[in-house]
Amino acid sequence: DLGATLLRATARLDRFGAFSGKLVLGSGAALGIYTLAAGMGASTANGNFQVTAYKKPDYAVSVISDRGDHANYTQGEHVGVQVRARYYFGAPLAKAPVAWDLIQNDFTFQSARYPDYTFGDQDYAAPPAQQANGAMVTQGTGTTNSQGGFRFTVPGSIAANAPSQQFTLEAVLTGPDNQQVAQNTQVVVHKAAVYVGLKPSDFLPAAGKPTAMHLVTVADDGTRMAPGTPVTLRLYRRVWLSSFVRDSTGFFYWQDKHKDTLVGTQSTHT
Repeated sequence: DLGATLLRATARLDRFGAFSGKLVLGSGAALGIYTLAAGMGASTANGNFQVTAYKKPDYAVSVISDRGDHANYTQGEHVGVQVRARYYFGAPLAKAPVAWDLIQNDFTFQSARYPDYTFGDQDYAAPPAQQANGAMVTQGTGTTNSQGGFRFTVPGSIAANAPSQQFTLEAVLTGPDNQQVAQNTQVVVHKAAVYVGLKPSDFLPAAGKPTAMHLVTVADDGTRMAPGTPVTLRLYRRVWLSSFVRDSTGFFYWQDKHKDTLVGTQSTHT
């Protein structure tokens, strides 16, 4: 019944100040918003969840880039995306609304051929430049054609990003019954077609003694070598400066800063 209480129980907190419980909804449970409420003394808290009915869609949606799924692009290139919708009995879903978006995530390049090499500028002292779940960059709408297809293009403009970017391109299609089906594809837009990998011969070299640095250049697919690539190496000395500072409230805390000094440059090629 609307507004009826389905469960009332008393729980005991564990040593972490938490409790858990379970409510099994019957197959005939009403659809809509359910409210959970908890109270202890004068303190109360509540939350909601929604119960909906699942209906298998009558059609399937596919999303693929013009180079396939998990394809590689280089910054400045355009990524073409093809959306297709067809009923399960084979007919195309024509004149259906399509909403699409692009989400970018920082991409860390790795090569299975050189798993012990470091690729890219990984400065662990720098604050993260992007949220963990990425950022929506652009979005748009359209309509499928008579063949159930829809195409859109996004630029691989990542000049403002320090690392390469993974593009997640998603399309949400709305059928005649207003049911929505979503599908996505992922590609990588690289800062360059070639990556430079470094591996020191000693991760803790001794002062005053020479140490070697191994260098490779690999194509953006991570498997092909890129011989003859010119490379400029720059060696920096990083000095950490730690100080015990006091904030405006009188609280003291450690503050870490660093200073980088260029100590050498060398040009070479693979």
